[in-house]
This record gives sequence, structure tokens and C-alpha cells, in this order.
Amino acid sequence: MSRVLGSLLVGAWLCAGSGSLAAQQAQASADPLAQGHEFERKGNHAAAAEAFARVLSARPGDASALLGLERSLDPLGRNAEILPHARKAVGAVPNAVVYPILIRTHMAAGARDSARAAAEAWAKMAPREPSPWRELVTAALQRRDRPMARTAIEAARQRLGREQALAYEAAQLLAAEGDWNGATREWLAAISELPGHQLTALAALTPAPERTRPAILETLERERSLDARRLEAALMARWGDPLGGARRLIAALTTPSRAQAAEALTQFADQLRALGSPDAPRARGLVLEELAQRSTGVAASRARLESARAYQEAGDREASRRMLGNLLIGDTLDACPGFHIYGEHDEADLLFPVISDRFGNGRPLPVRLEIFGRIVEELAH
Repeated sequence: MSRVLGSLLVGAWLCAGSGSLAAQQAQASADPLAQGHEFERKGNHAAAAEAFARVLSARPGDASALLGLERSLDPLGRNAEILPHARKAVGAVPNAVVYPILIRTHMAAGARDSARAAAEAWAKMAPREPSPWRELVTAALQRRDRPMARTAIEAARQRLGREQALAYEAAQLLAAEGDWNGATREWLAAISELPGHQLTALAALTPAPERTRPAILETLERERSLDARRLEAALMARWGDPLGGARRLIAALTTPSRAQAAEALTQFADQLRALGSPDAPRARGLVLEELAQRSTGVAASRARLESARAYQEAGDREASRRMLGNLLIGDTLDACPGFHIYGEHDEADLLFPVISDRFGNGRPLPVRLEIFGRIVEELAH
């Protein structure tokens, strides 16, 4: 009897649990926001847009639904349908959500004045922020509306009182207009504000037409900042003169701190590694040699060894032997963990005379070979 009662209780519990799970699933399926996201995930943009619109009809301030509606309407080419919902959301949804939607939608519809009005309204609420104007510039550039992009940049600089405001966007605009010198100056301004733009600027200026390149390098040469030298060196390397770029960068490292110099040299050495030009290995050897001179301990040893390898790759065995000699003079073996001697016979032939002369002079050949083996093994491990 007790077993039967127990079985009935377990069955009742399972049914209740199953009913609860079914109820939860039904509730989730009835939530239009969850439905919208599910439809969007499956690529059913029309159904997703309908679900998000239902949410906004009940909750105009739902930022997730507003953004979801924008995403869903875009592939359908029905962007303008979001405008009534976006207008209702003003004041209920964060400005950084609703105003960009208004700006993008108006620009997509060709309503330039309405897009600028939205940017103006946003700027009144955030007078010290460049975001309203940045959004307008980005939307204008996406529509290839360069006059509006220029108007937005000028407005931003006037309102914010900063001549270099939106330099990143200005550089893109000027390059699109074919003003590569102006774009170069704006990229330098953008880099001074955010150093991470250095690589972006390099990627953006590299495709410049060949006839414009001397003028770009002259523009950079007139600037005395380290940012200008780094960009100049990298462009020279990509445009076929890695040795010239290396010498320009090294000559400029007179005042920067050790950390700044190390960062500049390390990044340029990495860039040179990716180049396939014949002079790139020799230029990399120069840069790493300079880095070694400005470093201490393990960092210096690593740079000397990598410099020797780069020189050897360039065919300059004398310079490679000199760097290996400096490695053995300037550092103990304890300062060289983790280094790897690349290659086999060529570098062994290169290393042996240097190490043998330094540590085994006057000793029998077997002893010198033993010393050489121990040192190379230490360096390799």
C-alpha cells in the first residue's frame, strides 16, 4: 500500500513539475520581446519587427525593443517605420540610444535637415559631448553625403571649442575627397588623442596613390612628434624603403622615455617582420639592435639575439656575429632563459667562433666544443 501511495505522490510531483515547465515555456513564448529576439535569431525579420513593435506599443521606453526593431527593419528596407516609435521614446529611452536611431533613420531616408535637427537636439542635452556630431558624421559618410559630414565636423569643432574634435572622422572624410595631406594631419591629431589610432592610420594611409606619397611623407617630416616619426617610418617601410624608415625612427628617439622608445621600436620591428621586401630583415636587425641598447637584462638579451637572427637572414654575417658577441659580453647565461637558437648548421657555424674565442681560447678543441654545447643548450632552454 505504501509503495502504491509513494508512486502516486511521485507521479503527481512530476506532473506538477511538467505543468510548471510548460507554463514557463508558454509564458516565454507569450513575451513579445523574447519572441522578437527568437525570430531575429532565426532570420525572420518581418516577424521580429512585428514583435518588437508590439513591445514598443505597450512600453515606448524599452531600449532593447527599439534597437531590435531597427535591426529587423533594416534588411527589409523599411527603416522609416521606426520613426514613430523613436519619437515616442525620446525622454523615456537613454539619449545615446534614441537619438542615434533618429539620426541614422533620417539620413537613410535622405532627410538631411531632420537628421541634423536630431543631432542638435541631442547636443543641447550633452553640450560637452562629441557623440551627437560623431553619429551624424558617421551616418553621412555611410550615405556618401560628404557635405553633411563636413558640416557636422565644423559644427562639432565650433560648439566644443576644439580644433581637433572628430579628427578620426575628419581623416576619413579628407581621404575620401582625395586630400591625403589633410587626412595625414587629421590622423596625427587623432593619434595624439588616442594612441591606438596609430595602426588604423597606417592602414588608412598605406593605399594612398603613389603620386601622393612624397607629399604625405613631407607632411609627416614637418611634424616633430614621435607619433609622426612612427607613422612616417611605417609608411616608408610599406612603400619600399624599410631601411630609410628604420633610420628615421632611430634618429628621432632622442628625447622619449625608455618605455616610449621601446614601444615604438618593438612595434616597428613587428611590422618589419611581416614585410617581404629584401631590405626588411636588415632594417629589423637595426631596430632590434637599437632596442637592445636601450634595454637591460632579459629584454636586452632577447633583442640582441633577435637582431643577430635578422642580420643573418639579411645575409650580414658580420653584423650577426657582432650582436652575438655583444650578447655574450653584456649578459650572463642566467639572463637568457627561454631564448631559442633558430636554425641548425648555419647558426651553429656562426655561434661557435664567437663563443669559442670568448670562453675557450687556448683550450683543446674538445673542451671548446663542450663549452659551446653547454652555452647553446642553455640559450635554447
